[in-house]
Amino acid sequence: MESFDGIKKVISIWLCMTSPAHKESGITEYNFLERTLVGKISNETQKYDLIQIVMVYIGSSAQGIENELLKLLHLIFRATMKATEKTERLQSDFDITLDDSMTKELNIMCNLSEGIAEEARDAAWKEAREQLTLSHIRSLIKNMKMSAEQAMDALGVPVTDRSKYANLIG
Repeated sequence: MESFDGIKKVISIWLCMTSPAHKESGITEYNFLERTLVGKISNETQKYDLIQIVMVYIGSSAQGIENELLKLLHLIFRATMKATEKTERLQSDFDITLDDSMTKELNIMCNLSEGIAEEARDAAWKEAREQLTLSHIRSLIKNMKMSAEQAMDALGVPVTDRSKYANLIG
């Protein structure tokens, strides 16, 4: 590019689904400002303000959200309800009617988020079970003077998992 005059402004919008409590629901905008450090150089804002960042914090709870855009985004992205319920709420609360294509996309998005949540629950449950098993193995070793192998036998730890627990015990 021979000239910088053709550069277009870029606006980056970030939807933040998990955020600290003090940023539970809100929108923050970041822009560039000119600050001349040496000399007397000055440019018009449109020459240097070529990027803008907007952080949209979508809280986990709909309670307390007063901004209509944030309410809408919460309904679409955070509300834990079926796509049909969301479609009805979009119509009743925001007067938004989805066509077949948009309804299909909403269904995909809802099913994807439900799948992700289920995977996270499964992973957390697996981690909790492993920690509990490890705790029981250690307890049997300490209190019953069993070897690690005897403790795992007593607890019925599958053979395929035993090396993992042996490594964790040390």
